[in-house]
Amino acid sequence: MTTKGPKPWTLGEEEDFSSFCKWQNHMMHCLRKEASFKEFLKETMKWNKARASDPKRGLDDEDKVSVLNEMLGVIAQWVPHYLSHEIINESTSLAGVWQAIRKYYGFQQSESQFLSLTKITWEGPDKERPERLYRRVLAHLHDNLLVKDSPLHHNDTKVTTNEDISPTVERLAVLRWLELMDSRLPSLVAIRYSADLQIKTLKDLQPQIVSGLDALLEELKRDDVQVARVEALEREAVEAVESLQVSRFRSRDDKPRPRYSSFSRGRRFTPKQQQRHKPSKECRLCKSEGRPFAGHSVGSCRFLSYEDKVDFIKSCKVVCDEENSDHEDGCEDE
Repeated sequence: MTTKGPKPWTLGEEEDFSSFCKWQNHMMHCLRKEASFKEFLKETMKWNKARASDPKRGLDDEDKVSVLNEMLGVIAQWVPHYLSHEIINESTSLAGVWQAIRKYYGFQQSESQFLSLTKITWEGPDKERPERLYRRVLAHLHDNLLVKDSPLHHNDTKVTTNEDISPTVERLAVLRWLELMDSRLPSLVAIRYSADLQIKTLKDLQPQIVSGLDALLEELKRDDVQVARVEALEREAVEAVESLQVSRFRSRDDKPRPRYSSFSRGRRFTPKQQQRHKPSKECRLCKSEGRPFAGHSVGSCRFLSYEDKVDFIKSCKVVCDEENSDHEDGCEDE
Protein backbone atom coordinates (compact mmCIF):
# COMPACT_ATOMS: atom_id res chain seq x y z
CA MET A 1 0.00 0.00 0.00
CA THR A 2 1.37 3.37 -0.97
CA THR A 3 -0.40 5.29 1.75
CA LYS A 4 0.61 8.16 3.92
CA GLY A 5 -0.45 8.78 7.47
CA PRO A 6 -0.94 6.38 10.37
CA LYS A 7 -1.07 2.68 9.55
CA PRO A 8 -3.87 0.46 10.83
CA TRP A 9 -3.33 -1.43 14.05
CA THR A 10 -3.75 -5.15 14.61
CA LEU A 11 -6.99 -6.22 16.22
CA GLY A 12 -6.49 -8.05 19.50
CA GLU A 13 -8.45 -10.92 20.94
CA GLU A 14 -10.44 -8.71 23.31
CA GLU A 15 -12.17 -6.10 21.15
CA ASP A 16 -15.55 -4.51 21.72
CA PHE A 17 -17.91 -3.09 19.15
CA SER A 18 -16.68 0.46 19.62
CA SER A 19 -13.03 -0.42 19.05
CA PHE A 20 -13.93 -2.52 16.00
CA CYS A 21 -15.87 0.35 14.43
CA LYS A 22 -12.91 2.65 14.99
CA TRP A 23 -10.56 0.12 13.39
CA GLN A 24 -12.91 -0.49 10.45
CA ASN A 25 -13.23 3.22 9.68
CA HIS A 26 -9.48 3.66 9.79
CA MET A 27 -8.95 0.60 7.57
CA MET A 28 -11.41 1.94 5.00
CA HIS A 29 -9.57 5.26 5.05
CA CYS A 30 -6.29 3.49 4.32
CA LEU A 31 -7.81 1.34 1.56
CA ARG A 32 -9.24 4.40 -0.18
CA LYS A 33 -5.75 5.85 -0.37
CA GLU A 34 -4.78 3.10 -2.81
CA ALA A 35 -6.22 3.98 -6.21
CA SER A 36 -6.21 0.38 -7.48
CA PHE A 37 -8.49 -0.73 -4.62
CA LYS A 38 -11.30 1.74 -5.28
CA GLU A 39 -13.24 -0.56 -7.58
CA PHE A 40 -13.43 -3.26 -4.91
CA LEU A 41 -14.63 -0.84 -2.25
CA LYS A 42 -17.97 -0.30 -3.99
CA GLU A 43 -21.01 -1.85 -2.31
CA THR A 44 -22.09 -3.48 -5.59
CA MET A 45 -18.73 -5.17 -6.20
CA LYS A 46 -18.81 -8.95 -5.91
CA TRP A 47 -16.35 -11.75 -6.57
CA ASN A 48 -16.32 -15.51 -6.23
CA LYS A 49 -14.57 -17.67 -3.68
CA ALA A 50 -11.05 -18.75 -4.55
CA ARG A 51 -11.28 -22.16 -6.24
CA ALA A 52 -8.99 -24.03 -8.63
CA SER A 53 -11.89 -24.34 -11.04
CA ASP A 54 -12.35 -20.55 -11.08
CA PRO A 55 -8.92 -18.91 -10.95
CA LYS A 56 -10.30 -15.51 -11.98
CA ARG A 57 -12.88 -15.55 -9.18
CA GLY A 58 -15.61 -14.38 -11.54
CA LEU A 59 -13.63 -11.33 -12.70
CA ASP A 60 -12.84 -10.58 -16.33
CA ASP A 61 -9.20 -9.66 -15.88
CA GLU A 62 -6.29 -11.46 -14.22
CA ASP A 63 -4.84 -8.12 -13.12
CA LYS A 64 -8.01 -7.46 -11.16
CA VAL A 65 -7.60 -10.80 -9.44
CA SER A 66 -4.10 -9.79 -8.35
CA VAL A 67 -5.35 -6.45 -7.04
CA LEU A 68 -8.21 -8.16 -5.19
CA ASN A 69 -5.88 -10.67 -3.55
CA GLU A 70 -3.54 -7.84 -2.55
CA MET A 71 -6.36 -5.87 -0.94
CA LEU A 72 -7.67 -8.91 0.95
CA GLY A 73 -4.12 -9.71 2.07
CA VAL A 74 -3.71 -6.18 3.42
CA ILE A 75 -6.87 -6.58 5.53
CA ALA A 76 -5.86 -10.05 6.69
CA GLN A 77 -2.55 -8.89 8.10
CA TRP A 78 -4.31 -6.59 10.63
CA VAL A 79 -6.72 -9.20 12.05
CA PRO A 80 -6.14 -12.40 14.09
CA HIS A 81 -4.47 -14.97 11.84
CA TYR A 82 -7.37 -17.39 12.33
CA LEU A 83 -9.38 -15.18 9.95
CA SER A 84 -6.83 -14.99 7.14
CA HIS A 85 -8.12 -17.96 5.14
CA GLU A 86 -11.76 -16.88 5.33
CA ILE A 87 -10.95 -13.30 4.29
CA ILE A 88 -8.61 -14.16 1.40
CA ASN A 89 -10.20 -17.31 -0.01
CA GLU A 90 -13.83 -17.48 1.22
CA SER A 91 -15.03 -13.87 0.97
CA THR A 92 -17.25 -12.69 -1.90
CA SER A 93 -17.59 -8.98 -1.01
CA LEU A 94 -16.09 -6.37 1.28
CA ALA A 95 -19.26 -6.43 3.38
CA GLY A 96 -18.75 -10.16 3.82
CA VAL A 97 -15.22 -9.51 5.09
CA TRP A 98 -16.52 -7.17 7.79
CA GLN A 99 -19.24 -9.66 8.74
CA ALA A 100 -16.65 -12.42 9.13
CA ILE A 101 -14.59 -10.27 11.49
CA ARG A 102 -17.65 -9.25 13.51
CA LYS A 103 -18.74 -12.86 13.76
CA TYR A 104 -15.34 -13.75 15.21
CA TYR A 105 -15.82 -11.24 18.01
CA GLY A 106 -19.46 -12.13 18.60
CA PHE A 107 -21.19 -8.93 17.50
CA GLN A 108 -22.32 -9.81 13.99
CA GLN A 109 -25.66 -8.37 12.94
CA SER A 110 -28.52 -10.27 14.54
CA GLU A 111 -31.63 -9.54 16.57
CA SER A 112 -29.69 -10.45 19.70
CA GLN A 113 -27.28 -7.67 18.86
CA PHE A 114 -30.21 -5.32 18.26
CA LEU A 115 -31.71 -6.21 21.65
CA SER A 116 -28.46 -5.22 23.34
CA LEU A 117 -29.82 -1.68 23.06
CA THR A 118 -31.36 -2.40 26.45
CA LYS A 119 -27.85 -2.85 27.89
CA ILE A 120 -26.94 0.75 27.16
CA THR A 121 -27.07 2.71 30.39
CA TRP A 122 -26.10 6.19 31.45
CA GLU A 123 -22.99 6.30 33.58
CA GLY A 124 -24.21 9.48 35.26
CA PRO A 125 -23.59 13.22 34.77
CA ASP A 126 -20.21 13.03 36.50
CA LYS A 127 -18.86 10.29 34.22
CA GLU A 128 -20.59 10.70 30.86
CA ARG A 129 -21.85 13.71 28.94
CA PRO A 130 -25.50 13.46 27.85
CA GLU A 131 -24.48 14.08 24.23
CA ARG A 132 -22.14 11.07 24.33
CA LEU A 133 -24.98 8.89 25.60
CA TYR A 134 -27.18 10.08 22.74
CA ARG A 135 -24.46 9.29 20.20
CA ARG A 136 -24.07 5.79 21.62
CA VAL A 137 -27.79 5.11 21.23
CA LEU A 138 -27.83 6.52 17.70
CA ALA A 139 -24.70 4.57 16.67
CA HIS A 140 -26.26 1.34 17.92
CA LEU A 141 -29.37 1.93 15.81
CA HIS A 142 -27.27 2.85 12.77
CA ASP A 143 -25.30 -0.36 13.10
CA ASN A 144 -28.45 -2.48 13.33
CA LEU A 145 -30.11 -1.18 10.18
CA LEU A 146 -30.97 -4.06 7.87
CA VAL A 147 -28.52 -4.63 5.01
CA LYS A 148 -28.73 -6.94 2.02
CA ASP A 149 -25.81 -9.09 3.16
CA SER A 150 -27.44 -9.70 6.54
CA PRO A 151 -28.73 -13.20 7.31
CA LEU A 152 -31.88 -11.67 8.80
CA HIS A 153 -35.29 -11.92 7.17
CA HIS A 154 -38.00 -9.30 7.62
CA ASN A 155 -41.66 -10.11 6.96
CA ASP A 156 -40.44 -13.59 5.96
CA THR A 157 -38.45 -12.04 3.12
CA LYS A 158 -34.69 -11.71 2.74
CA VAL A 159 -33.54 -8.10 2.68
CA THR A 160 -32.37 -7.05 -0.79
CA THR A 161 -31.45 -3.40 -0.18
CA ASN A 162 -29.59 -1.54 2.52
CA GLU A 163 -31.91 0.24 4.92
CA ASP A 164 -31.55 3.96 5.54
CA ILE A 165 -32.30 5.29 8.98
CA SER A 166 -35.79 6.79 9.04
CA PRO A 167 -36.96 9.98 10.79
CA THR A 168 -39.05 7.88 13.16
CA VAL A 169 -36.02 5.82 14.24
CA GLU A 170 -34.14 9.06 14.90
CA ARG A 171 -37.04 10.33 17.00
CA LEU A 172 -37.11 7.06 18.93
CA ALA A 173 -33.37 7.43 19.56
CA VAL A 174 -34.00 10.78 21.26
CA LEU A 175 -36.89 9.31 23.26
CA ARG A 176 -34.73 6.40 24.44
CA TRP A 177 -31.95 8.84 25.32
CA LEU A 178 -34.31 10.83 27.54
CA GLU A 179 -35.62 7.68 29.25
CA LEU A 180 -32.09 6.48 30.03
CA MET A 181 -31.29 9.70 31.90
CA ASP A 182 -34.59 9.78 33.81
CA SER A 183 -37.86 8.00 33.08
CA ARG A 184 -39.74 11.24 33.87
CA LEU A 185 -37.84 13.37 31.37
CA PRO A 186 -40.09 12.66 28.34
CA SER A 187 -43.15 13.92 30.24
CA LEU A 188 -41.28 16.99 31.46
CA VAL A 189 -39.97 17.74 27.96
CA ALA A 190 -43.52 17.42 26.61
CA ILE A 191 -44.60 20.15 29.06
CA ARG A 192 -41.61 22.50 28.82
CA TYR A 193 -41.31 22.33 25.02
CA SER A 194 -44.98 21.92 24.17
CA ALA A 195 -44.99 24.87 21.74
CA ASP A 196 -41.85 23.71 19.90
CA LEU A 197 -43.13 20.15 19.65
CA GLN A 198 -46.05 21.41 17.55
CA ILE A 199 -43.66 22.26 14.69
CA LYS A 200 -40.47 20.27 15.39
CA THR A 201 -39.62 16.61 15.83
CA LEU A 202 -37.68 15.35 18.83
CA LYS A 203 -34.66 14.87 16.54
CA ASP A 204 -34.62 18.57 15.58
CA LEU A 205 -35.32 19.60 19.16
CA GLN A 206 -32.54 17.47 20.64
CA PRO A 207 -29.80 20.17 20.55
CA GLN A 208 -32.15 22.57 22.35
CA ILE A 209 -32.97 19.92 24.95
CA VAL A 210 -29.24 19.35 25.55
CA SER A 211 -28.67 23.05 26.23
CA GLY A 212 -31.45 23.11 28.85
CA LEU A 213 -30.90 19.63 30.24
CA ASP A 214 -29.23 20.75 33.47
CA ALA A 215 -32.28 22.83 34.38
CA LEU A 216 -34.63 19.93 33.59
CA LEU A 217 -32.69 17.46 35.73
CA GLU A 218 -32.49 19.99 38.56
CA GLU A 219 -36.27 20.42 38.42
CA LEU A 220 -36.71 16.66 38.74
CA LYS A 221 -34.41 16.63 41.77
CA ARG A 222 -36.51 19.34 43.41
CA ASP A 223 -39.62 17.29 42.72
CA ASP A 224 -38.00 14.30 44.43
CA VAL A 225 -37.27 16.40 47.52
CA GLN A 226 -40.81 17.78 47.57
CA VAL A 227 -42.37 14.33 47.20
CA ALA A 228 -40.19 13.03 50.02
CA ARG A 229 -41.33 15.89 52.25
CA VAL A 230 -44.98 15.35 51.40
CA GLU A 231 -44.69 11.62 52.06
CA ALA A 232 -43.06 12.35 55.42
CA LEU A 233 -45.92 14.69 56.33
CA GLU A 234 -48.43 12.17 55.10
CA ARG A 235 -46.89 9.47 57.30
CA GLU A 236 -47.20 11.81 60.27
CA ALA A 237 -50.86 12.41 59.41
CA VAL A 238 -51.50 8.67 59.11
CA GLU A 239 -49.82 8.08 62.46
CA ALA A 240 -52.01 10.79 64.01
CA VAL A 241 -55.16 9.16 62.57
CA GLU A 242 -54.11 5.74 63.84
CA SER A 243 -53.35 7.21 67.25
CA LEU A 244 -56.80 8.82 67.36
CA GLN A 245 -58.51 5.58 66.35
CA VAL A 246 -56.67 3.64 69.05
CA SER A 247 -57.50 6.21 71.74
CA ARG A 248 -61.21 6.12 70.92
CA PHE A 249 -61.38 2.43 71.82
CA ARG A 250 -59.49 2.65 75.08
CA SER A 251 -61.23 2.76 78.44
CA ARG A 252 -60.18 4.74 81.48
CA ASP A 253 -57.78 2.00 82.63
CA ASP A 254 -56.23 2.01 79.12
CA LYS A 255 -57.50 -1.45 78.16
CA PRO A 256 -58.49 -1.91 74.50
CA ARG A 257 -62.17 -2.56 73.87
CA PRO A 258 -63.23 -5.22 71.35
CA ARG A 259 -64.13 -4.04 67.83
CA TYR A 260 -67.19 -5.42 66.05
CA SER A 261 -68.63 -5.10 62.60
CA SER A 262 -72.06 -5.71 61.19
CA PHE A 263 -70.97 -8.88 59.47
CA SER A 264 -68.76 -10.38 62.21
CA ARG A 265 -71.75 -11.46 64.40
CA GLY A 266 -70.05 -10.39 67.59
CA ARG A 267 -66.74 -12.07 66.82
CA ARG A 268 -63.63 -10.08 67.57
CA PHE A 269 -61.18 -9.49 64.75
CA THR A 270 -57.71 -10.93 65.21
CA PRO A 271 -54.72 -8.73 64.26
CA LYS A 272 -54.31 -10.70 61.01
CA GLN A 273 -57.98 -10.17 60.13
CA GLN A 274 -57.69 -6.47 60.84
CA GLN A 275 -54.64 -6.29 58.58
CA ARG A 276 -56.52 -8.20 55.87
CA HIS A 277 -59.38 -5.68 55.93
CA LYS A 278 -57.11 -2.68 56.01
CA PRO A 279 -57.96 -0.47 53.00
CA SER A 280 -55.39 0.01 50.23
CA LYS A 281 -53.73 3.33 49.50
CA GLU A 282 -56.39 5.92 48.67
CA CYS A 283 -56.42 9.62 47.90
CA ARG A 284 -59.14 11.21 50.01
CA LEU A 285 -59.30 14.34 47.88
CA CYS A 286 -59.87 12.45 44.63
CA LYS A 287 -62.43 10.29 46.40
CA SER A 288 -64.37 13.35 47.54
CA GLU A 289 -64.24 14.84 44.04
CA GLY A 290 -65.46 11.68 42.35
CA ARG A 291 -62.15 10.98 40.59
CA PRO A 292 -60.27 7.64 40.58
CA PHE A 293 -58.73 7.51 44.05
CA ALA A 294 -57.30 4.01 44.49
CA GLY A 295 -53.61 3.28 44.08
CA HIS A 296 -52.25 6.69 45.01
CA SER A 297 -52.15 8.91 48.07
CA VAL A 298 -52.45 12.63 48.61
CA GLY A 299 -48.66 12.93 48.47
CA SER A 300 -48.56 11.65 44.89
CA CYS A 301 -51.82 13.19 43.64
CA ARG A 302 -51.23 14.96 40.34
CA PHE A 303 -54.17 17.31 40.82
CA LEU A 304 -52.49 19.14 43.71
CA SER A 305 -49.49 21.41 43.80
CA TYR A 306 -46.75 20.82 46.33
CA GLU A 307 -47.97 23.68 48.54
CA ASP A 308 -51.57 22.40 48.49
CA LYS A 309 -50.42 18.91 49.47
CA VAL A 310 -48.43 20.23 52.41
CA ASP A 311 -51.28 22.45 53.61
CA PHE A 312 -53.84 19.67 53.33
CA ILE A 313 -51.76 17.08 55.17
CA LYS A 314 -50.76 19.54 57.88
CA SER A 315 -54.41 20.43 58.43
CA CYS A 316 -55.34 16.76 58.67
CA LYS A 317 -52.61 16.20 61.24
CA VAL A 318 -53.68 19.23 63.29
CA VAL A 319 -57.32 18.10 63.32
CA CYS A 320 -56.31 14.59 64.35
CA ASP A 321 -54.02 15.90 67.09
CA GLU A 322 -56.79 18.15 68.42
CA GLU A 323 -59.37 15.36 68.40
CA ASN A 324 -56.91 13.01 70.04
CA SER A 325 -56.19 15.58 72.73
CA ASP A 326 -59.92 16.26 73.34
CA HIS A 327 -60.60 12.56 73.60
CA GLU A 328 -57.81 12.01 76.11
CA ASP A 329 -59.15 14.91 78.18
CA GLY A 330 -62.59 13.33 78.09
CA CYS A 331 -61.21 10.01 79.30
CA GLU A 332 -59.48 11.74 82.19
CA ASP A 333 -62.75 13.48 83.15
CA GLU A 334 -64.47 10.10 83.29
